[in-house]
Amino acid sequence: MVDGEFQPGKIATNRQIKFYINWNNNYSGTMEGTTNGFRVYSPDGAQWNNTTAENVYPGWDLLWGQFGTNLIIGYSDNGYGADTIGFLNLADPGAGLPSGFDDTVSTITIGPISDWDEGRTICIDSSFFGGTGYWSWARPWSGNYYPAWDGPHCFTIESNTLTFSGNLYYQDPVPPDTLPVLIKRMRIEAWDDDLWPAPDQLLASDETNDYGHYD
Repeated sequence: MVDGEFQPGKIATNRQIKFYINWNNNYSGTMEGTTNGFRVYSPDGAQWNNTTAENVYPGWDLLWGQFGTNLIIGYSDNGYGADTIGFLNLADPGAGLPSGFDDTVSTITIGPISDWDEGRTICIDSSFFGGTGYWSWARPWSGNYYPAWDGPHCFTIESNTLTFSGNLYYQDPVPPDTLPVLIKRMRIEAWDDDLWPAPDQLLASDETNDYGHYD
């Protein structure tokens, strides 16, 4: 799931973009250690001002035991080049990520993205991080396991802002040019200016009375 994705594969300018990452341990045993890195990048030069990450699953720290380690490590998190985030977890003996766990755990937030980058691309993918940040999960005495990742996921940047346009027209038929006639009524409409081919929608409208006032 992505906050800021207003159509499949399209993310909006002028707001933060948040990527939600699901963790699924479909192995038969508990994972007592995990290291997973992600990078957010633009193959065609889009930029943003910062990248942050957090674990949002309630009680995430408790899964790893009283003395467990939960670290989020950022590298080059300023929106230039590739921003890398590493998630590292190390459990007390007997604790860890239980078998069957399947839920949203982590988020990575970037932006906002400027209108200048409209038409460019933002991608998120798995990544090595730091000196020992391999992509792996581990069980004691059982070696490493390498969880699957379905990326990269890429999104096109588009403006999706609400704009106002006013349409003024005669309520009565337009008189001949040679006859000076006062406008009796005026109608104002507010439409959302959707990207083609989505149809524009009328959001609100109002009309004056014969005296030029709103009732």
